[in-house]
Amino acid sequence: MWGRSVAGNADRKIIANCIDPEETRVAIIEDGRLADLFVERMWERQKAGEIYKARVESVLPGIHASFVNLGDGRNAFLYLNDARGLDLQPNKELLVQVTKTARKNKGARVTSRISLPGRYVVLVPGGQESGVSKRIVDENERKRLKAIARELRGDYGIIVRTAAEGVDDESLAHDVETLLALWREIEHTGRTQSAPCLLYRDLGLLGRVLRDELTEQVSEIIVDGPEEFENVGSHLSSLCGGEPPELSLYKGTIPLFEHYGVEKEIDAALERKVWLKSGAYLIIDRTEALTVIDVNTGKYIGKTDLRHTVLETNLEAASEIARQLRLRAIGG
Repeated sequence: MWGRSVAGNADRKIIANCIDPEETRVAIIEDGRLADLFVERMWERQKAGEIYKARVESVLPGIHASFVNLGDGRNAFLYLNDARGLDLQPNKELLVQVTKTARKNKGARVTSRISLPGRYVVLVPGGQESGVSKRIVDENERKRLKAIARELRGDYGIIVRTAAEGVDDESLAHDVETLLALWREIEHTGRTQSAPCLLYRDLGLLGRVLRDELTEQVSEIIVDGPEEFENVGSHLSSLCGGEPPELSLYKGTIPLFEHYGVEKEIDAALERKVWLKSGAYLIIDRTEALTVIDVNTGKYIGKTDLRHTVLETNLEAASEIARQLRLRAIGG
């Protein structure tokens, strides 16, 4: 077994629309229904996870923060409690990692608490913590993974990811060694380069999704870009601890997402009004400050009393709301 999904025995497919050079979209289909959607556009490429050698521009004691220069023309925001106790002064150089991408009038947010995600673990250079994903609920498995993490931990922290459930010791150790080699390379580059400069960029969208979402429940990966198809094919075995899923290159004349009904699902899922199977519906209103979700029984009249009708509606709504939060990338 090479990792179990929290979705139980649901059949999952990963469909990657990569043929447009300006935009990449990856959909996760679960039992024939859109479960998650990831989008990356070239002009607003995700910076989260990038590591920089930065230079402090100014310190703001009143809000316990500082502005740091990443070299991309826009200062990033570093809270002092994200600076690992460093004495921040103007012109000081330090390694930081982007945790939140710049949006509208807000600059990127960074931290000096570097973390490097692998397939099974997250390496935290300079950290002392070891932990196991809360999504792994089997107590015996948690104990096993905690023991492995303690044994592997050196002068760095290790967080065991959900994909590590059921994975053998050797695979976990190999993941740690790979990340350590990457960190040493980043450190070396940081010592030889002048600030501000980019030291490390995370995988592209499809690579990140496969690293983070590929489990034994995934039966097929469908890609419409020949180059991405070759890249996935060359790395797929290393991402799987067992039999890899079927990999297909889509060559149809109808656009990939349209052919598999994903486009239609995206349009339906992102409407302000979202219908539930029972006939109840959600109203989702999003503002800059908050998101409001109203649950209505709508056409659903239930089978017994009002209390039972409301309970069934809320249970159905809770599942759909979780899906909507993922699809709309709502958080905070």
